[in-house]
Amino acid sequence: MKPFVSIILPVFNAQYSLKAAIDSIIHQTYTDWELIIVDDGSTDNSIKIIQSINNERVIYYKTENRGIAKALNFGIKMSNTNIICRMDADDICHQERLEMQFNYLQEHPEVGVVSSLVEFNGNREANAGYALFVDEINQIIGRQSILKKRFTESPIAHPSVMFRKSLVHKYGGYNEGDLPEDYELWLRWMHNDVVFEKVNSPLLHWHDSAARLSRTHANYDLEKFYALKIKYLALYFVKQQIPSDNLWVWGTGRQINKWIALLKRYGLDVKGQIDVKTTYLDGSVIHFTELAKEKHPLIISLVRDRNGKKRIEAYLKEQGYNEGKDFFMLS
Repeated sequence: MKPFVSIILPVFNAQYSLKAAIDSIIHQTYTDWELIIVDDGSTDNSIKIIQSINNERVIYYKTENRGIAKALNFGIKMSNTNIICRMDADDICHQERLEMQFNYLQEHPEVGVVSSLVEFNGNREANAGYALFVDEINQIIGRQSILKKRFTESPIAHPSVMFRKSLVHKYGGYNEGDLPEDYELWLRWMHNDVVFEKVNSPLLHWHDSAARLSRTHANYDLEKFYALKIKYLALYFVKQQIPSDNLWVWGTGRQINKWIALLKRYGLDVKGQIDVKTTYLDGSVIHFTELAKEKHPLIISLVRDRNGKKRIEAYLKEQGYNEGKDFFMLS
């Protein structure tokens, strides 16, 4: 039968996890798929594992090592369907993943991208920060929540998504520059009003390893993420005609000043900063309790401390501020 879903699976030196990842696709309850494996210049036994798979729905391409973004774009180009599903070589799909996400897109034609909850597959003690990140994004459910949280972190797990290939034709595929390719794609598509949703079920075992690209590759440095957040926040302000003449940044310190300089380069005025301890006589830094004196302040929080972020968000909501309108969490 003609496939309706193309699963794009980039591979680079994944000999210890690849077979399990492929098997989790082969044993899906939904069967109208093709699996496009793009080996991105592996030097281990990944190729032998791929070649040992005897399934006509599994299509294999070998390229030189060019990076994940180019591998993904190549895989999408070679796909034969209108629906693209992402998968990584060290993750495992739940048996009903394809069926549930494909049906969701069929039943909701206004939705362009559907992801799912994910199960953390790693050492929670050794990698507590990443485990907490997984817990947090699993709480972001529904299109409005995804939109509100898009400037904080990526609100969806990259290998959990299924999307319409028409979006690539309309708004472009993965950016192949030196930046986090998935997060940039989500921000760009959301900027173009693509609707994102999430199936409220865990459909992917998301493996966390020491070799994960987000841990090892310079494309995923903190500076690259903030550059994207600030760029697309500035574009959002322009698109929504949001004035920045009374814009305040919550946070102080050298790193915060660096992000403020970037905000200004993108044309956003920053009136001053908000702190929990300090007040400057010149008004450039105010105590957070002094916000009440400001008329219609617009707030961007750049505080990275996890507990601090929660307290800031809770405080602003208690004061009647609306996230995504009156304040934005960029950390």
